[in-house]
Amino acid sequence: MLWWWHGRRLICPLTQPGTPGPISVEGSLTQSSNPALVRFSPDAWRDLPGMSLSKAAKASAMTVTGTVTATAILLFITIAAAAGGWLLVQKNPSLMLPMSIGSLVLCLLTCFVLFRFPKAAPYISPIYAILQGLVVGGISWIYATKTAGTSVGGATGSMIIINAGLATAATLSVMLSLYAFGLLKAGRTFRNVMLVGGVAVGLYLLASLGMSLFGVTPAFLSSGPIAIALTAAITLYSAFCLILDFDLIESSVEAGAPKYMEWYCGFALLVTLVWIYINFLRLLSLLRSNN
Repeated sequence: MLWWWHGRRLICPLTQPGTPGPISVEGSLTQSSNPALVRFSPDAWRDLPGMSLSKAAKASAMTVTGTVTATAILLFITIAAAAGGWLLVQKNPSLMLPMSIGSLVLCLLTCFVLFRFPKAAPYISPIYAILQGLVVGGISWIYATKTAGTSVGGATGSMIIINAGLATAATLSVMLSLYAFGLLKAGRTFRNVMLVGGVAVGLYLLASLGMSLFGVTPAFLSSGPIAIALTAAITLYSAFCLILDFDLIESSVEAGAPKYMEWYCGFALLVTLVWIYINFLRLLSLLRSNN
């Protein structure tokens, strides 16, 4: 997983006495280990001396409720699209590869659009959710087919999908509880550890992709204890990425970030949750192979 560093001029909904309308503020984007996100720095809205939110800006500022709603909508769209993709591939398996690859490419394009035009998040993120759902549907079908008739997949292979989904939901609940009770916070040390971990995970995933393209993946990376341990470590790392998402949401709400950040943060959570889900699919599949 890659870390993104970028600088951008942010148009903030802040007003200063005697200054009509929004002002332009130079803000740096916060470090993130989210595999598809560039973070906005809450300091761009919060740490400006003499600045205060106008009534109009407060009315159009993001809220926790709005972010939860946006995230729920994106998750519903993703699940619905995944179910549709599953049914499509089940009827015609030859469509799995073109559907998954095509949707993945379009996912990357929509991510790029969101990076460049974050204000379009309310309109672009639902499109991303549909495309991501199709990718998830294709990947889920592969794992279901692979584990059908086993103790992990059940008679039809659907059990691995259910278990991965439940594990993802449980992970979200646990990490949210740890964050809410102050047991885990995105402090400087935490971010530095996530940075180092993000570089390591990114290098490993790039190396794995390169080896798989040339058909030279070592057997110990495909199955066995080492593969299980590496996948478990990446799954754990992806779970800790949720802490960065929660911190972004909380800090942005406190700073009075623009309303479109609700959808941008929802997009952030969706990316992390899908990554966690796919990691659980692989981990459960490896555990079945090892047994």
